[in-house]
Amino acid sequence: MRNFRSRVGVLVDARWNPARWNRVGIAALVLLLGCASLLLGSLPRFSVYTYDPYGNFKTRFASWGAGPTQLIPGQVAIDHNANVLIPDRLHGDVVMYDRYGNRKGVFGTGHLYKPFGIVVTSTGQILVSDPLRPDGAFIVRFDSTGVFLSQFNVQNQASTAWCPQGMALRSNGDLVVADCNGQVVDFDSLGNFRFKFGAGFLSCPIGVAIRAATGDTYVTDPCATLQIQGFDVNGVHKFGFGANGSGPGQLNSPNAVGLAPNGNVLVADTNNARMQEFDVYGNFLHFIFGNLSGLGQLNNPIGIAFQTDGTIVVTDLGGGFCGGCNAPKPPPD
Repeated sequence: MRNFRSRVGVLVDARWNPARWNRVGIAALVLLLGCASLLLGSLPRFSVYTYDPYGNFKTRFASWGAGPTQLIPGQVAIDHNANVLIPDRLHGDVVMYDRYGNRKGVFGTGHLYKPFGIVVTSTGQILVSDPLRPDGAFIVRFDSTGVFLSQFNVQNQASTAWCPQGMALRSNGDLVVADCNGQVVDFDSLGNFRFKFGAGFLSCPIGVAIRAATGDTYVTDPCATLQIQGFDVNGVHKFGFGANGSGPGQLNSPNAVGLAPNGNVLVADTNNARMQEFDVYGNFLHFIFGNLSGLGQLNNPIGIAFQTDGTIVVTDLGGGFCGGCNAPKPPPD
């Protein structure tokens, strides 16, 4: 019995001896963290999430990553056949999925470098912003099947360092482009420079959306005190909302804004890993998805589009790259 108690005493001493516990505890913690890292690293991440008009999760697709059929997304657009079009910032092309998430093909290879913004015109043409090209930033135009048509830039008119990001279309066909140098640039439907606006109110705009009925333009600006800025159809400043923070109605580096069919304003609250919904005046309504655990959990949402049935389509960086004040950070070559 004495020998048994002696052995128990040794075990208890070993358990509670600080020096021994520190060595054992640290080793165990390192092993545990390593296993957790491997487990989390092996979990699939997705580039596209869809939700119903009320924010209920529907599905996710488009594997995030550097593999041949994976992608690192920019923003998102829906074509006239309900296909989902996503610029792939890693492979330098645009990937097309049907509305159910089945991959249909790619286009733009050889014409795009690290594309980011995308819109579809009333005639079905596809316009893609490519801000990081070594030979200068361009807007690249494709037909509805992805055949290259033309490209244009406005470095001498829009700014000295043209940096096109998110884009939106006016009802008259004008193309409105967020230029991360602190302005928004308006082009006619042929790509001719018309005017620029936002100076003094914008620092590093990324996302843009236009209310068709009024022409009001909503711009996300992660660098501004109020991170959503609004302008009228002529570019005159009207309002701002979305102070920096993590509370209701507060934003952290929003990369995209969209106008829902009901007229409300949806914001990709990128670094808060969620979406928020506001009314037309910028009053916070609610978190609609992404801020809870589960299959619909977002990491870094950066693009918003809507199907004709109201389905909300969101592109997500998968936690791999954060949004921020500068031009979208390119993935490694």
